[in-house]
Parts: sequence; C-alpha cells; structure tokens
Amino acid sequence: QYAAIESVKVMETSSFRLSVNSFAIQDSVDVMTPEYGNKFLVVNVTFENTHPQAADIALSSWEFTLQDDSYVFDSPPVSKQLERQIADDFTLGGGESITGDFIYEISDETRPFSIYYYDFINDYKMYLSPPPNNTI
Repeated sequence: QYAAIESVKVMETSSFRLSVNSFAIQDSVDVMTPEYGNKFLVVNVTFENTHPQAADIALSSWEFTLQDDSYVFDSPPVSKQLERQIADDFTLGGGESITGDFIYEISDETRPFSIYYYDFINDYKMYLSPPPNNTI
C-alpha cells in the first residue's frame, strides 16, 4: 500500500532547506515515554539558512506538523525535553545550519507520514515512507 508514496527527503523554501537524515519509530526516547498505546516517530533533520540576502530567519518547531495521509492527524513535535531535539523556537544566521530531532507522538493508525509547513504563501509537504519492516 505504501510503495506508491516516495520519500521526499528535502523541503526547500525561499529562505531555508530542511533535510531528513533519518527517521525511526520507537517505543520510548531516552527518559520520554508516550501515552499508553502510542509510539514516537523520531525524525533527525538538518535546517540550513538559504536566504538569498543571508538574513537571519526565525522558526518554530511547532510550524512543522506531522500529518497522516487522510489529514485527520495533525500534530506538532513534542516540546523540547532532550538536548538532541530541535528547539521550540530558534534563529539561524545567514548560511548557518543546525541538526537535531523532531519527535512526534503517533498511534498505530498514523500512516503514511508527512511533515507539513505553511509560510503564508505556500504549503510545503515532505512525505516520509514508513521504515522498512515496520510492524506497528
């Protein structure tokens, strides 16, 4: 069923590039545990400031929601609790980049996944295919 959905691993806007380095479904992440029956989708990403005038850009992790294919599930990442997570709010100077994790809480029905971003002009969607041999 998911074979027709390609993994688009890069999202490009007029001011930044978001690249997915890896993603995995986990029962827990360090000291964090999801609500009963849920799991975490851990998405390691790199943000690069590609603004043409090398201007600073301010972003919030809450702007990058996880959606399922039916648009029923729409959730921001779990608020920053671990050093490896992307901060809830962050600024990138011209040419700067950061790497870290978005951690989303998901249920068994949340599939396939896509990361959604809206910048008041365009909608951007990055599809993530389920990991191989995914059994949840």
